[in-house]
Amino acid sequence: MPAPLAETVIQAIQAAFAELPMPPADALKNDHCQECTDTWRWFLDVAAEVMTWKSAAAMPGKAIETSLLSVAAWRYYLPALLIWCVRDRDTVDVLPDNVAHTLSRRSDDWFQARSSGFSPAQRQSVALFLEWYQDWRRAGGCTPGEGPLRHIAKGIAFWRSDG
Repeated sequence: MPAPLAETVIQAIQAAFAELPMPPADALKNDHCQECTDTWRWFLDVAAEVMTWKSAAAMPGKAIETSLLSVAAWRYYLPALLIWCVRDRDTVDVLPDNVAHTLSRRSDDWFQARSSGFSPAQRQSVALFLEWYQDWRRAGGCTPGEGPLRHIAKGIAFWRSDG
């Protein structure tokens, strides 16, 4: 399979998540500690209102610690995070590695809470992102099955499946 082009990946994500409803604002918050609070507040607009994932995706990407987001925020802002990883890959530090790692098949409760309930089109766009990531990292000299690509094949297989 040829490497997916960055623009193709972004378009697939935008189409698959186009009608994603925003959860209640309180579900997007995580006030566990100051770092958690600072992380979810990055998704507030200038009026201090919770922004849509589309508004977040339109902004320049930011290297945030995605594991500090609430389950609802992680799931809701996933398309923006994926778009940042592809579009802003040279400015978001380790965000692509972190997101790809968290999307790789894990058996713990953290992953299970964040990986269920996606539509087939959404699952396919996540798999396409992981394929793009794999090709991008290989082009940068990573060896398949090692380092950041250690679990990618399992992640791709998981997201290509029915869950």
